Amino acid sequence: MRKGALVVAGVFTLILAAGAAAPGTEAIPHLLMFDDTTGQWFMTNTDGSVDSFYFGTPGDVPLLGDWDCDGDDTVGAYRPDTGFVYVRNSNDQGNADADFFFGTAGDIPLAGDWDGDGCDTVSIYRQGQVFVNNELATAEAEYSFYFGIPGDTPFAGDFDGDGVDSVGLYRTCLLY
Repeated sequence: MRKGALVVAGVFTLILAAGAAAPGTEAIPHLLMFDDTTGQWFMTNTDGSVDSFYFGTPGDVPLLGDWDCDGDDTVGAYRPDTGFVYVRNSNDQGNADADFFFGTAGDIPLAGDWDGDGCDTVSIYRQGQVFVNNELATAEAEYSFYFGIPGDTPFAGDFDGDGVDSVGLYRTCLLY
């Protein structure tokens, strides 16, 4: 699953998701936008129309992942003031299909398939340390490692095409 996120003006987050494609066809990308002031998602359809639904609350960090291992990316939300995660197995309004605690206030969530099993889970970036969890449940990290420095912005992706996501970093450099 290809996913990417871009924060725009601190209010909307744009997410591009491409679902798994049947052999001989191309994946159809969907542009999703999350309004973090309202918890509202906007999603384009293949015919160009736009649907919207609410999932999450104002201030949540949007997540996108294949939470149920069916090949389709669906929405999630991380509540940064409490460390709670809420994931849904469909892109529509409703209750979370799974909710759990992982992290502490101020952590940055990362969605990815960290072990190559085809299922995305949520891991945490905290001031230069990554805490990896391979289940959608309240648990201690399975392992952790240091990567980057405080202030870096982490993102996840399968950078070498091996089916396992890794952490990348964006660092703002100031020129004096």
